[in-house]
Amino acid sequence: MQSCARMSASEENPLSIRDSVLEVLQKHDVIDCEISLEGTTEKGDGYLGDITFIHVTAVKENGKSKNYDMVVKAGKPSKELRNKFPVRVAFEREIHMYSKVFPSFQQFVKEKKVEPFQFVAECFGTLLSEDMEIIFCQNLKKIGYELHDRFTPCNMDHMKLTLESYGKYHAISFAMREQQPEIFKKLSEMECVWSAFAASETFPPMLKQVEKHLYEILEESKEIEMLRKFKERFTGDFEQTWRNLITAYEERSVITHGDCWNNNFMFKYDTTDFTKSSPTKVVMLDFQISKLASPVLDLAYHICAVIAPTDSANLKELLGIYYRSLSDYLRQLGSNPDIAFPYSSLIEQWRKYSLIGIFFVGMVLPIILLDKSDAMNVEDFDENTFMDLTKKVQGKHKTQLNERIIAAFRLVLEEKV
Repeated sequence: MQSCARMSASEENPLSIRDSVLEVLQKHDVIDCEISLEGTTEKGDGYLGDITFIHVTAVKENGKSKNYDMVVKAGKPSKELRNKFPVRVAFEREIHMYSKVFPSFQQFVKEKKVEPFQFVAECFGTLLSEDMEIIFCQNLKKIGYELHDRFTPCNMDHMKLTLESYGKYHAISFAMREQQPEIFKKLSEMECVWSAFAASETFPPMLKQVEKHLYEILEESKEIEMLRKFKERFTGDFEQTWRNLITAYEERSVITHGDCWNNNFMFKYDTTDFTKSSPTKVVMLDFQISKLASPVLDLAYHICAVIAPTDSANLKELLGIYYRSLSDYLRQLGSNPDIAFPYSSLIEQWRKYSLIGIFFVGMVLPIILLDKSDAMNVEDFDENTFMDLTKKVQGKHKTQLNERIIAAFRLVLEEKV
């Protein structure tokens, strides 16, 4: 459909968006609709996609009307960007997750007569053609969910909720692998999207800059022993170690979330919790780099990227929260956690793969702490961009940046598990 092929949030073309919305809602018995645009994300919030918030007033076949509040996520059309980064591959992965993986997960839980939990937004549909990719999801803001302040590390109440959610989410993979192996095998046959990033011209130079920045922080902070321990864990050099970690295969693997930083979670709070300190619910966003991998790739990335430095000594407690949730849900789903994924396997995999948390925090924390006024257009990304934005963050948030990165090193390298 050509009109929606060129749809992007920046265009704000109501007719184009309406055509695509109507196409998706046809499977919901909608025959006509009107839409109103309610805004887009700010500069720096969308990297590979344009995001538009819309309200839809739909007319169904029975003549009744129904309202939908949607987030419309469309792949950026920029050819320059698509030459630099695997936009298509990333959107194909997320569409696979929403159209195939999550419905299968939800059906499996339903068949087991287990109480479901909402770990993702409702997806109304997806569109994929030769020159466009669009995902239509529920606007969670309309039902009380919100992002956590990205400049503030997550406290233990937030961490408890996200880790419990990861425990349940990962448990479905383990249970399906055991009980419905053919279905799970088909769902999990996915190439590594990070490998597509690594094949781009701009990504390897960025990794070099990440490496340089991490070393500078450790040296400036006189953490020479920590730097030595870090390098001892390498298999080859910095880039090769990263590649090995993101492509490693374990028999006990799950379909991961993949991109586990602050802005990919939305929380709901009790109306009396004015400080927003103790969330009651959480959902995950952005599944563009999901893949079959060790659950530690999610855990290490998430913990290192969002935890407060003062809580970095609580690794044993954090892994315990995750594993209790995973094992409890596995039992409800009819599997034995001592067979599917014993705690000893979690610790073994943590020691093998938790180093990935340092790599990811080195990449994403400068972006997390970047002021809106300094946000970049991803189309302009080149081999010098990462160091440029890092200098901006160092100028405004140096203490927090350094403390959180050193805390991630300490959490992984001291291995108090």
